[in-house]
Amino acid sequence: MSSFNCLVIHREEQDIADLMAPYSEELIIKPYIRETKENCYRKYLQAKNDAKNKPGSFFAKKQKEEADIIGMSFERFKRWYWGESRIWDKEGNLLTAHNPKGRWHYYTVGGRWEDLLLKKDGSRGNRCLVCEVDWDNLLDPEKDKKYYQRIWDVIMKKDEEITAKEREEFRSWLINKAEYYQKFYKSKEEFVKRNLTFTTFAVVTPDGKWHSRGKILYFGISDETEEGIRNWVLNFYGHFIKPYLSKGYLVTVLDCRA
Repeated sequence: MSSFNCLVIHREEQDIADLMAPYSEELIIKPYIRETKENCYRKYLQAKNDAKNKPGSFFAKKQKEEADIIGMSFERFKRWYWGESRIWDKEGNLLTAHNPKGRWHYYTVGGRWEDLLLKKDGSRGNRCLVCEVDWDNLLDPEKDKKYYQRIWDVIMKKDEEITAKEREEFRSWLINKAEYYQKFYKSKEEFVKRNLTFTTFAVVTPDGKWHSRGKILYFGISDETEEGIRNWVLNFYGHFIKPYLSKGYLVTVLDCRA
């Protein structure tokens, strides 16, 4: 199971549960086609071929250890591969009632991100008005613009002088070569800006729409891309915070599990 944080932007009268409900992985919906009969049959033929001709494949191992895939009928293969409890329609298509919009298994307010929101009066919490949050200082106050400029210069070897303390402190940054950061961050200015910009993995806006860097798959892995991350970070404040600063909207931090 994986955890990620989510900001919910909402009005006072809006219920968090109502805004999050459409994205529950547990939401049961009307069954729809997950795999067509044709695709299932192709999988069946591939399995038989792999079991017979590809010794190192998944199906070859199953043939040896568990089941006679080569001798299976299509109907038997369906029960073995997809499970006895699966639903099939009259045309032979595999159905599912899994919510295609499902993004979370359960969530709690705060959780691992308890008191994430720093207010302008110095207090912290999990919910407050959007305009009350000190958005410029939510990250580590000791890591300012000069700090990340220094990291960039060290990575790019623009300054050969590096102290033992810096070498230890910057160790995680020095794992990758300079070319990686040049590709991922484009410029020194972007590197600094992105590392000083507060974001969360997902946002739900007052219109009930889900926005995120990607989709959580398993064990903390997501399908996000480098360009997707870049756009998410650079546009986060403008897209999700600025429009709600002066309209009395609230923001709530959630810890989601998927």
